[in-house]
Amino acid sequence: MEDYLFFVVAFLASVVSGVVGFGTGLILISVGSFFYDIKETIVLANIFFIGVTLSRAYLFRADIDWRMTKLMLVLGLPMVVLGASLLVPSENRIISLILGSVILVYIANVVFGIFDSYKATTPAIVLGGGVWGLLGGFVGDGNVVKAAIFDHIGMTKETFVATMAFTSLLANIAKYAVYGRLAIESQRDPVIIIGLFILAFIGSFVGKQLLSRVSPIRFRAAMLLVLSGAALKLIIIG
Repeated sequence: MEDYLFFVVAFLASVVSGVVGFGTGLILISVGSFFYDIKETIVLANIFFIGVTLSRAYLFRADIDWRMTKLMLVLGLPMVVLGASLLVPSENRIISLILGSVILVYIANVVFGIFDSYKATTPAIVLGGGVWGLLGGFVGDGNVVKAAIFDHIGMTKETFVATMAFTSLLANIAKYAVYGRLAIESQRDPVIIIGLFILAFIGSFVGKQLLSRVSPIRFRAAMLLVLSGAALKLIIIG
C-alpha cells in the first residue's frame, strides 16, 4: 500500500512542480517520509527526480538560460557531492529537522518575502549555487534557494522551469552516483523504479500542458498547505 501511495504523491508532485517550476522534492520527500525511512525516501525521490528533470529539461530545452546554468553549477556540483556524502553518517532525526526547517523557510519567504532584499550579483549567485548543492545532496532538495535566486532575476515561467530542470538534472545524477558508491541505493523492486520514471514523464507532460492555462497561484497555495503539515511532522515527530 505504501508503494502505491508513494506513486500517487510522486505524480501529483511532478504535476504541481511542472506548473510552479519546482517543489517536486519538497513535496515528495516530506510526504514520502510518512511511508518510508527518511534516507530511503531521499534516495527513491532522487531516482524520480532524474526522470522528472530529464523529461522537463527536454520539453523546455529551448528556454534554458545557459549563463545562469553555468553560474549555479560552479559550486553547486561539488557541494552536492559533499552533501550526499554527509547523508550516510547523519542521524535520521537531524535530516528530518533540517528538511523541515528548510521547508518552513521556503514558506516564510513565499508569505513574507524574507529574501526580497537579496541582490542577484554574480558572486551571490555562485555562492547561492553552493548552498543549493549542499542542501540538495544532504536533505534531497535545495531548490528553495535556487528558486529564490531565479525569482529575483525575473525569468519567464518557461525559462524558470527549463533552467531549474536542467541544473537539477546534473545535480541529481551526481547525487545518485554518490548514493550508489556509498551503498545506500534503494532496495525496492525494480518495477517500482521503472514506474517512478514513467510517472515522472507523464507528470512533466501534464504540468507543461497546464503551465500556460492555469494560474500557478492556486497550485502554490495548495502546495504550501501540504508542505506546512509535512514540515511540522518532520520537526515534531521526525
